[in-house]
Amino acid sequence: MAVTAMRSRNANKRKLTLPGIEPVNMYRARRWTAQTLFLLASSVLRGSIGLYERHQIHPIVLRMALLTVRILERTARIVLFGYRSIDGRKCSDGRHGQ
Repeated sequence: MAVTAMRSRNANKRKLTLPGIEPVNMYRARRWTAQTLFLLASSVLRGSIGLYERHQIHPIVLRMALLTVRILERTARIVLFGYRSIDGRKCSDGRHGQ
């Protein structure tokens, strides 16, 4: 019974397969994309903090840069690990885990 339930759960998962592209290359591309997004976020963060410390940008511009960095890091995480639904974030006791 448990094996049947596991198979039905796995059958409902979406799989990203493209014709002519091997899964190994897809994983490598996802990893490269995530690394590039993290590098971009890092350079935006370092540059904006440097400009703010030299009083060349206003605090509101720094806040926008930090927001951009946050979005880039979240996007990199989703690219690398995939999106987790609300059901996937629940703890074993039914609460939402962080």
